[in-house]
Amino acid sequence: SLHLQTHLINSLHLQTHLINSLHLQTHLINSLHLQTHLINSLHLQTHLINSLHLQTHLINSLHLQTHLINSLHLQTHLINSLHLQTHLINFLSKLSFLSCPFF
Repeated sequence: SLHLQTHLINSLHLQTHLINSLHLQTHLINSLHLQTHLINSLHLQTHLINSLHLQTHLINSLHLQTHLINSLHLQTHLINSLHLQTHLINFLSKLSFLSCPFF
C-alpha cells in the first residue's frame, strides 16, 4: 500500500507540474497576444505618421502654390503698369509732336 501511495503522490506531483506548465503557457499565450496587439498598434501609428508626413508635403506644396499665385498676380500688375506707361509715352510723344514750333 505504501508503494501505491508513493506512486499516487508522484502522480499528483507530476500533475501539479503539468498544471503549472499549462498555467505558464497560458501566460505566454496572453503575452504573445498582447505583443500582437502592440505590433498592430505600432503598425497603425506608422501609417498615421506617414499620413501626417504626406499631409505636411501637401501643405508645403499649397504654400508654394500660394507664393506662385502671388508672384503671378504681381507680374500681372507689372505688365498692366508697363502697358499704361506705354500709352502715356505715346500720348506724350504725340503732344510733343503737335507742339513743335516747326509745324
